[in-house]
Amino acid sequence: MNGGQQQMTNIIAKSTLVPASDDEFAPSVWGDFFVTYVPPVSQGSEESIRDRAELLKGQVRYLFNASFDALDVADLVTYVDTLERLGLDNHFRDHGIWVSADVFDKFRDDTGSFSSSLCSDPMGLLSLYNAAHMAIPGEVVLDDAIVFTRGQLEGIKSKVRSPISKQISRALDIALPRFTRRLETMHYITEYEHEEAHDNLILELARLNFILVRSLHLRELKDLSLWWRDLYDTVKLTYARDRLVENYFWTSGVLHEEEYSLARMFFAKAFGMASSLDDTFDAHATLEECHKLQEAMQR
Repeated sequence: MNGGQQQMTNIIAKSTLVPASDDEFAPSVWGDFFVTYVPPVSQGSEESIRDRAELLKGQVRYLFNASFDALDVADLVTYVDTLERLGLDNHFRDHGIWVSADVFDKFRDDTGSFSSSLCSDPMGLLSLYNAAHMAIPGEVVLDDAIVFTRGQLEGIKSKVRSPISKQISRALDIALPRFTRRLETMHYITEYEHEEAHDNLILELARLNFILVRSLHLRELKDLSLWWRDLYDTVKLTYARDRLVENYFWTSGVLHEEEYSLARMFFAKAFGMASSLDDTFDAHATLEECHKLQEAMQR
């Protein structure tokens, strides 16, 4: 056996038997922030906010049901879109509104191209751009709509006033259907009140609901942070990534509603454990142990 072969054999043997050295990850930027968190809203105040929110939900539901038959599809979709962007849609899921992609044909001219009249309507362009991102494979008209509206929006975003200029910039970065719902709600609540057609009842309900959901999320983060700190210190996971808050942020971005509290807690813990397992094997497992784990997971 020559020197090169012997060296390669030694490397393979060493990687098979000796764990890798610890990787050093940057510490969590959050520290003990959520562990020492004190809710800004007292329990009594939160109860009064919830009572007011329940009253407003009843009033908004009554108005929606009363106007449901009188509104056309476009107005209904606009109404539902407003509730979604304000983070209220989970309270009003009594109606389903089906819209075919053929509805976008009315924006085309006789040649099949999108009408130039759309260029004078920034809000219409933005709505069409966001709606087109709900396309499924094969809906060519929506793919064409994205190309057309994106070019137009990029040309006018510096010429329109706020808040629509901010909404255009957000959409061009990440289209509304793909944007984190809680972040959009945070932005849109401050923008909705500047819309001429805004509804004060819906606006007040959105603000109260945002406070209640945010308060719940922060309590969950405190409980999770205490659980994670105990696990992290007890098991001595100093070599593992401390990214529980980031795991929770992803989970709350997918399931932000109050009724999914248990799911958020479960997934945040599961992702934290999976991340720790991954880092443990990266830092301490032998090659043989990694193969056994892979085989076990595949089974």
